[in-house]
Amino acid sequence: GSAGGPDHCTATNRTRPPRHRVRRYRDRVRPSPTTTYLSVLVAAVLGAALFVPTTPPGANDPVTNPAGRRLSTVRPVESRQPLAVTSEGLAASGAPAWHSAGHTGAGTTVAILDVGFDGLIDVAADELPADMVKMAFDKDGVLDALTDHGTQMAEIVYDVAPDADLVAVTFADNKFAETVAWLELTGVDVVSFSMEWTDGPLDGTHWTAPIIQASIDAGITWVVAAGNSAETHHNGTTMDVD
Repeated sequence: GSAGGPDHCTATNRTRPPRHRVRRYRDRVRPSPTTTYLSVLVAAVLGAALFVPTTPPGANDPVTNPAGRRLSTVRPVESRQPLAVTSEGLAASGAPAWHSAGHTGAGTTVAILDVGFDGLIDVAADELPADMVKMAFDKDGVLDALTDHGTQMAEIVYDVAPDADLVAVTFADNKFAETVAWLELTGVDVVSFSMEWTDGPLDGTHWTAPIIQASIDAGITWVVAAGNSAETHHNGTTMDVD
């Protein structure tokens, strides 16, 4: 076939097949799960939709699709729409009672130690303090590391302790000790560390344990998540070598 376009022309020659022997088939275009992901990604970054045409088996087969008919259509990708937030569960934490008693975190510096704070600059003004300190110890030296987990944790800390000074910090495994040392020099009182590892013996001897323990001995309080894996921490195949 020839390239389609407004200026293309069709050359004629005596060797082309007779018209009655030529059949045309239309490729089926449909968004696959991967295509949908790419479309959403491009739409979010560039404001455009991306569709990758795929041809399923049999679409161009004159036996399974003799008429070359159109098999499906492509629907545009719907952009994400923010929904209203009814509650972030502050009452369930018991924090309002502490606030009523005058405990709002004033005079306390809390560090949120995480792997990424994506979207931090887009957070509403009343969700995080404007003077929050930011420091990146990850390999890229940036806070926005393809996850907004740290941003969400910071919002929770701010809800619980609205008058505390907040510090947002990212880290990499090979810079964990350096990061913790910096927290000590910065005068942090509390570290919120909502992370988990599923490797290692899980008996308090993980490579992060002595670093954190030394920080605790230096007077910093660490609030560490129990993890999302409940009783299924081990990932992998267990083998009895006997």
